[in-house]
Amino acid sequence: MKQPFRVERLTDMTEEERDAARVLGPHLVRVARGTTPRLRVAAVATPRMVVGTVAYGCEVAIDLQAPQEDYFVVTVLSGRLVCRHGDRWLELRRGEVLAASPVQLRALRCSPGCLFRIIRIRPDLLLARLAPLLAFPPEGLVSFRPLVRTLRSASDPLVRSAQRLLMGRPDDRLTRYVEEVLVDWLVRAQPHQFSSRFRREARDVAELVAFVRVLMDSDPFGGRSMSHYAQLAGVSLAELTAAFQEEGCLPHEYLRAVRLDCVQRLLARAGQPSVRAAAEQCGFRDNALFNKWYYQRFGEWPWQTARRGRAR
Repeated sequence: MKQPFRVERLTDMTEEERDAARVLGPHLVRVARGTTPRLRVAAVATPRMVVGTVAYGCEVAIDLQAPQEDYFVVTVLSGRLVCRHGDRWLELRRGEVLAASPVQLRALRCSPGCLFRIIRIRPDLLLARLAPLLAFPPEGLVSFRPLVRTLRSASDPLVRSAQRLLMGRPDDRLTRYVEEVLVDWLVRAQPHQFSSRFRREARDVAELVAFVRVLMDSDPFGGRSMSHYAQLAGVSLAELTAAFQEEGCLPHEYLRAVRLDCVQRLLARAGQPSVRAAAEQCGFRDNALFNKWYYQRFGEWPWQTARRGRAR
């Protein structure tokens, strides 16, 4: 094996090799004897980020050299790439992504047809986007789990943001916004030691409540407990209750309102069942409580709604 170049020595390097140095940071490239890499690099650098697409055209081994300062996001666009993440070797194929801290990503092994993208993120940007999600400012390095994720589609925030940065100008007025969208995706989608300490944001609360409301609307008479809905939503009962309270009511109050609306629709149409039958059909067993809740919601007694329905 030979070493075509060390990136610490920028003299006598081709433009492609200089671009690779900007994307990968300090590194060594090793290839089989007699093999010449056909290096292709497309890269753009902003004050807070470097985005580059790299292909060597042959099998290569890349050893990243210390010190590395930035966080890495590695995405495979074609072929096969093996990454050393800490003490583990992880295989990535097309559409798969891996995140790493400056000390976690140590080496890359590229197949002959491998085309991969590296995004290097300045620590101050990553910590600035992470801090609002926590109850306290993060300290030290953010260590990402050695987990390979599959991107869902070309509309994934990581894909769209990287393409926008590669096609735009570093001084474009939208660049800062695109960078922040990308990093927001990273700190939420890629697990790290702070992931379990996130505060629930208002947007997350609204999404949680909307999801559980859909479940309740789809089967209001199933007799499900609130704990059941919390389990389906992946939260505790206390978290579910707190989320609904932020939206203005308790979860069981919302489900009761859905069932009361069903009773009203039954009573308001011609040929409706009796009030008692309609109430029982929608899960109400206590007549006094049912009448009380019905009046509180609609401002009239259920028999008044039924009388209008019969008059049609």
